This record gives sequence, structure tokens and C-alpha cells, in this order.
Amino acid sequence: MSAGPTGCGGSGSASGPGIVPLESRLRVGPLRPAICQSVRMAFLALAPGVHTIKALLLTDTETLPGL
Repeated sequence: MSAGPTGCGGSGSASGPGIVPLESRLRVGPLRPAICQSVRMAFLALAPGVHTIKALLLTDTETLPGL
């Protein structure tokens, strides 16, 4: 499974993202049903303040064709 942040915002979101991820992909797995996994993701703040991540995209690379 691959994960990556989308819609990174924060105090600077009106003029651009307030934070950017230092990695565009993070591989996790394989995961069986009802199993969880903890991961850490590093970000670089481009503006001071509190930042939010509006969405996190998870992609199943085992069953999704074309990846």
C-alpha cells in the first residue's frame, strides 16, 4: 500500500501550501484485513503557524492495475 498527503494547507493556504511533504510516497504493508500500521511522515513548514492536512490518499498497489 502506498500513502501520500494531498491538500496540505495551513496558515499559508491562501497563497500556497503552508507545508510540503519531504517524501511523496510511503510504502506500507502488505496489510491483512483488520490490521493497523503506524507510520511517521516528515513535512517541511513553509510558513509559521498551525497546519492541517485535509486528505491522505491511500492506494492499494497490489490490486490496482497500472501502478
